[in-house]
Amino acid sequence: MGRTELIDRISKRRQNFTYHLKRDMPASNTTSLLSEPLKTAENQDSASIDLEELACDLCGSWASQPFLNSVDRNWAVQSGFFDLDRRETVWHVARCQQCGLMYLNPRPTRARLLDHYPRTYYAYTPGEPGLTKGCKETIKHWLRGHQLPWSLFQGVGLGAGLRDVVTDECGWVKPGSFLDVGCGSGVALSALARLGWKTFGIDVSNEALNQARIHGHTVWLGDLTDVDIPQSSMDVINMSHVLEHMPSPRNALASARTIVRPGGRLFIEVPNAGAFGSAVFRSRSWNWDLPRHFYHFTQDTLTRLVTDAGFDIIRLKTKSTSRYLVQSMAVSLLENDELTSLVQSLDPKSLLSSKTFQEVLEPFCEMLRDMGQGNILRLVAQRAR
Repeated sequence: MGRTELIDRISKRRQNFTYHLKRDMPASNTTSLLSEPLKTAENQDSASIDLEELACDLCGSWASQPFLNSVDRNWAVQSGFFDLDRRETVWHVARCQQCGLMYLNPRPTRARLLDHYPRTYYAYTPGEPGLTKGCKETIKHWLRGHQLPWSLFQGVGLGAGLRDVVTDECGWVKPGSFLDVGCGSGVALSALARLGWKTFGIDVSNEALNQARIHGHTVWLGDLTDVDIPQSSMDVINMSHVLEHMPSPRNALASARTIVRPGGRLFIEVPNAGAFGSAVFRSRSWNWDLPRHFYHFTQDTLTRLVTDAGFDIIRLKTKSTSRYLVQSMAVSLLENDELTSLVQSLDPKSLLSSKTFQEVLEPFCEMLRDMGQGNILRLVAQRAR
């Protein structure tokens, strides 16, 4: 099959998927994407789950239609064991009829939110040391902080160790203050500290923040909307795979605009709800990650959310990683999905640990990225002056 034919088939399948999910569906048909549920989130004991219903966070409308139903399919892969109660509870994703934003409704209350995160959740793995004071690190600090020598090293192909998440998106920027929202144990912050950035972080897990504190980062426990950070104090705010977890992305971005200096940068990375993987794996796509992901963004809804908050978008693109595809396959295998017949020799654990298999998928992921169908949305914005 040629590249053109494959692209055409992917496009047709995605269009068919979009039509069937976005059309108005009667309530009796909303379970068509999964097996008959044993329980639903609404009829479980409210004391054991603690649910809340909400309006659309983007436009405020209460008018929505069913979009997707799914159990917590990712827990087994992330935690390494099955939890029967999680396999019985069905979560519902609604789609706003006014603006198209997709969101979990009803959803767990903030008081019970951490109950749905396994201790092995990837963001909470132990971090790495932050700033060290060796000769090598001192030289890297100096080179990273001066544009001319930094540019010379990049020009001769020797500057890989002097690049960071900011230079990858914006070219050379003098290191300043960097706030990582959802910093976990501070792995990303440690890499930045070694290049001269003043590192700050926020997370809802005190256990993870203890790791970040050990490595020298200044951190706050809580949500971006309720921590006390001085106005216009940050040069860069990073929200990598965190906006989809927040109770109110709109309020979080309003707080971000207050904290970042005029002209400062905002980096956002979220799963792409309109990606190819959503069409193929449907409710078994890793992107949904219910009930941990409260919101599911497309390019249109993410663009409106950010611009409404007072940011100018510099760039919005899709990325594609083989890891998401492999994880979706692992979820499917755990449920004896029809995918099993295609890879009968693999079990979920071997699939997840196979670097070779992920490398084989990389050319396909590059093609999806070129088509704008990558499984991740990457946005760079600037606070309007």
